[in-house]
Amino acid sequence: MKKVLLFMMFLPVSLWGQVETDSENILTDVAGKWEETARFKKKKSIEFSDTLRMEIREDSYMMMRFHLGPTLLGNALRKKDEIVFKNRTLEIESVSNNEFRFSDDAGIHVMKKVTEFSEAPIHKKIPGLEEEKKAGIYQQEMLGKWTCYKKTDPEYTPAKFYLKQLQVKQKTSSDLYNGTITMHNADSVYTNDCLIEIEKKQVKIRMSGGAMMMLETEMLMDNEWVLLENKTRYYLKMLTK
Repeated sequence: MKKVLLFMMFLPVSLWGQVETDSENILTDVAGKWEETARFKKKKSIEFSDTLRMEIREDSYMMMRFHLGPTLLGNALRKKDEIVFKNRTLEIESVSNNEFRFSDDAGIHVMKKVTEFSEAPIHKKIPGLEEEKKAGIYQQEMLGKWTCYKKTDPEYTPAKFYLKQLQVKQKTSSDLYNGTITMHNADSVYTNDCLIEIEKKQVKIRMSGGAMMMLETEMLMDNEWVLLENKTRYYLKMLTK
């Protein structure tokens, strides 16, 4: 024991308390700030508006932020050609000094290394919405359970009721759906049957009790739905069918 203590006395202070690094978890090759410039699905370029930004440190700490959506922070786990982060698996396609490509459920993301993130999102049109019409793919994606994972309201009050969940169950005509809506405030939660009318960007939700919500679609793609009600913005994701 004395020999061990004497040995440690002659070690540089900077080495005290160092933990052996798992070489497989080093993220040196992908470290830096990355901003999305293109996205592909089934080898075809697709349009998007939820520009992805990421910052990765060599010690495995990582930040992932979508322009429309949450900011995720935490430690990432490197597994050969995969990065596991917050229940997401990023499969590394290629890495160079200035470009990083990885794939996930949304497709292949092409990231460019930047010194600072741009203030405005890289503009990509959402097919159908800008032309004031909805393409068939958006109609098909409506059926399912839409859960609000984030909302913003500059005039928030604890008593005000907000959209918590919207379940679109059945399509009854070209623009009408049956479903249920769950609303909540700081103290209570309630669920009502509802009739959902979607015409171009306009969304009308008529509840069985007579109340009505008037919303506008800002984004609808890849199971992400952003709705605006006056000054309140809802970010919804289809988690289950």
